[in-house]
Amino acid sequence: MIDDPTVIIKFKRISKLMHILNWFCSVLEFICFNKIDLNFMNRETTVGETIYLGLRWQKYSTLNRKAILAHEYEHILQWRKWNILYIMSYYLFLPLGLSFRGYWEWQAFKAQLLIQKEKTYKVNLDIMVNYYTNVLTGSKYFFALWIIKPLFKKVVKKFIYKNFKELKYGN
Repeated sequence: MIDDPTVIIKFKRISKLMHILNWFCSVLEFICFNKIDLNFMNRETTVGETIYLGLRWQKYSTLNRKAILAHEYEHILQWRKWNILYIMSYYLFLPLGLSFRGYWEWQAFKAQLLIQKEKTYKVNLDIMVNYYTNVLTGSKYFFALWIIKPLFKKVVKKFIYKNFKELKYGN
């Protein structure tokens, strides 16, 4: 699904690195009194040029797998282009909601959404806008964009209304 021979795809369940990161995430969740929801082993993760597939991967449809790989491949392209700046800006000040993680994730979600658009039927665009705004300003992404949530919502709305207007129903 990814036509790039340098990309490595592995399952998290057989990766020692992912088990170590999962332990750190569990500790972080505990320290934060479960105010963050990482669900780390179930979600796909990209480190450098390697995509790690979560425990739920086998349950996804072919279209969802393709969309998720597009999302993760976008992170590889970000890594290639920005390298250390990408890593620093992704994690710097993360607990304060001041990192650029939300920006990088939004770029990846846009790639994912455009793939999912292939088989999307009529949708309520406002529900989509609220969903992606809340995901990227909420606990799954360490509240990465909470500080600019109203502005970010406008960015999400512009993208969704532009790219999904022909699938609109309701609102």
